[in-house]
Amino acid sequence: MEWREFLAQLADENIKNLKDLSSNVPTATVRKTFIESFPERHGVADNPFKGDKTKEAQQTLVYKCFEEVCPDLKAKSKGKWQVLRDWLNDEFASLSSPQKKDRFRANEPLPSIPVWHGRELLLTQLQEFLKEATLRVLVLLGQGGIGKTSLAIKLMEKIAPQYKQVFYFRVREGKSFDDLVALVLGQEALADQTVEAKILEILRCFQQPTLLVLDNLEDGLHPAHSENLGKAIDPELGVLINRLAFSQHQAKVIITSRELPLDLADPRTKRTNPKLVRVHIVDGISQEASLEILQEYGFSDKRLADLKTIAERTGGHPLMMELLSNYVEQVDYLLKYPEIFAEGAISILQDQLLRQPESARELLFRMTLLRHPVEVGGLNFLRLYDDGWEKDGRYEQALMLMPRQQTLEFSESIKHETKQLLRLLTEANLVKQTYDEWKSEFFYNLHPVVVEGVQTVSSFDSLPSLFHRVYRYYQSDRSFQSFDFQRDTQRIGEAIVFAWLSGDLREAESLVQILFNYSIRLGQGDFLETALSQAASINENVKQSDSLLLLARFHRDIGNWNEAESYCYQALSIAEELGDRAGRAMIWGALGGIERNRGNWDAAEALFQQSLQLRTELGDRAGMANSWGLLGDIERNRGNWDAAQSLYRQCLAVEQELGDRAGMASSWGVLGDIERNRGNWDAAESLYRQSLQLRTELGDRAGMASSWGVLGEIERYRGNWDAAIDFYLNALTFKENLMGLDHPEVADLLVSLGSTYQQQKSYDQAEAYFSRSLTIREQKLGLNHPETKKVRMMLNGMQQIKDSPQAADFMTSILSLMQQKPELASTLQQSITQRLATTPDADMEDIMQTLLFELAENDSDLKNLITQFSELSDTNTEI
Repeated sequence: MEWREFLAQLADENIKNLKDLSSNVPTATVRKTFIESFPERHGVADNPFKGDKTKEAQQTLVYKCFEEVCPDLKAKSKGKWQVLRDWLNDEFASLSSPQKKDRFRANEPLPSIPVWHGRELLLTQLQEFLKEATLRVLVLLGQGGIGKTSLAIKLMEKIAPQYKQVFYFRVREGKSFDDLVALVLGQEALADQTVEAKILEILRCFQQPTLLVLDNLEDGLHPAHSENLGKAIDPELGVLINRLAFSQHQAKVIITSRELPLDLADPRTKRTNPKLVRVHIVDGISQEASLEILQEYGFSDKRLADLKTIAERTGGHPLMMELLSNYVEQVDYLLKYPEIFAEGAISILQDQLLRQPESARELLFRMTLLRHPVEVGGLNFLRLYDDGWEKDGRYEQALMLMPRQQTLEFSESIKHETKQLLRLLTEANLVKQTYDEWKSEFFYNLHPVVVEGVQTVSSFDSLPSLFHRVYRYYQSDRSFQSFDFQRDTQRIGEAIVFAWLSGDLREAESLVQILFNYSIRLGQGDFLETALSQAASINENVKQSDSLLLLARFHRDIGNWNEAESYCYQALSIAEELGDRAGRAMIWGALGGIERNRGNWDAAEALFQQSLQLRTELGDRAGMANSWGLLGDIERNRGNWDAAQSLYRQCLAVEQELGDRAGMASSWGVLGDIERNRGNWDAAESLYRQSLQLRTELGDRAGMASSWGVLGEIERYRGNWDAAIDFYLNALTFKENLMGLDHPEVADLLVSLGSTYQQQKSYDQAEAYFSRSLTIREQKLGLNHPETKKVRMMLNGMQQIKDSPQAADFMTSILSLMQQKPELASTLQQSITQRLATTPDADMEDIMQTLLFELAENDSDLKNLITQFSELSDTNTEI
């Protein structure tokens, strides 16, 4: 069939019912314009009638007529001529295709997909990848059971109409190159042809738009312990895969695999070409999608907190959730016995682990001890350490590096060996590799399913003694109540050393804070001061002022303002004597922070201004941004929203200039808080979501939890109790996993949940959350800490409310008023903080009552509420 004959036939079939399109243009004219718009196949690069308004109007009618057979025309608002041109070229090519009658072929039935959630956005993203003109191969790389096959099939179903031929080939052990040839070309193509002839015939077949899915390719690859690791077991299949990546054709190839197929690499560079081959790592789905899947498997949504715990333990792993669905009626049993998760993990990972060499499996096992992602340098220590280090002095030498803030050095050959093992494990999707743009470094950690599975099949007794002791420390009760100074100082100290030498500085800092916090509370502050002084005298890189400032921060963190201030002034004296201007700026900032915590805004502002002036003179842009943020916080506490916003905008501008994405996320969050206090809920939500998005991109799970918490606050202020509780529970799950069940920030979220349930009049649940928060605060902060007193007051009030309907109504009215007037709520909070700072032994209920009466003098709505309640309760003195 000739080209114009082909167009005429399509015009007869599709250009009709023009009257339904409200057109006065004769059908013959539209048909003629259609045919002349595409004068020859492939030969016209652009619309020949571009700029001709009359012809373009007629082409618009053509597009509407062809929307049913060419759905992409509906999706495009521009470039419709190019869309229709490509579709016409494809249709014409298919007329001569020998496979047209058998458009879809598979070597076995497609797997069923019983549940599908959480991949919709990824599906769209992958479709966009496949539209790239140069792209030949899309590799979906991921752990077993993570959902690669389901994703590939959904993607295939979505884009299949764009292709003349679609092939699905499930790779299994024993399947060969000839099996694939038979699928694509037919059995007759196998007779008396060389491998090269078969490959050329496939490439000729692929000169029309074709889609080929090679599923579970890892079953056709050599394992990692083989000399030919990552190469196809059938070398002829490997040659074809390489040619599909580097030859000219119109096919798109989708490969799913647990391991990267090395036949996709250029033989000269041993690397894949990203313009020809795109590798996408398929990770776990979101917690929200995980909850949907668990509920679809039959788990009750009435136990949302438990479901979130299960979802978190699975790491969004679809197959793990399917395996756990066997316990849909025994949720308590499932949560009580965590080894069930481990059994599921090993059933998924066992084959994959056996494909790795022993040295890679050992490194993987040791990495299960890590708490956070680390760089490759720390993994050298993790891989090489053994008990001999404690016997021959290498351990003591490593300890001496810590006060000097130095890390271990290893030979180039050792570094190379570690990198090779990491390459094997990342290509097998057993280790996750992420790039930190801010630090310009790659970091490595494990998926929760890998941790569960590897620990199940490994013996902790085989670990070096230090590693075994660290593991036992993390498995023990680490609360303050069980802390024994003599015993646990050594245990925490060893965990700090392990974290430091492994490159997990975040965990090391956290453990140091715990050690100092507990020790100060047990009256061992002198011991710590001596230890820090010794560190300063041993090493010239550790300044005495820095040690004192560190002590000040630990006292500040537990509310010992006077002790913190004393250490700061000692540090300031030393810094002034040494002419350390940067140190002075830092200490002034710390002193300002103490005054801010006391509620002395003017004194805090003066100190922050001193710090800012000196940082400006030094050209310390990051320090200037920090000072602007602190000054903004002062104005925020004063309720001066415009001034606060201006200062935080200055801070944000410098953070953007420096590329400080973590700082930007924090500033957006605070700007959202300012809008929240103004009562601009929509603007606040938008800014918080900006912060959440950036924190998510950075993998800042603590920041994500904080963002969910404030989004919960917004929904609570809007009166959307259920939405608020969902956000709070999401934040709570992350905080508990990151910080432990007894962290003060966990206590804060428990208060928010208690308050929300109280507003729902679910008093038993509210009381339970307040009680748990109070227990944490008493243990962590002490019985007389201001925050402990606040929660005790809430709990007492909750118990009174349960016994008094009038009190319940009054508290509900007060909370509603505070939501309507966020400035009033902020003033009340600040006043409570100031009163507790000046009169720490005062009764919290008395403070609250006094402040409400004082605030009512300037707020008629609050005064009316108090008056109404007083009249109902026949008293003017109690609230």
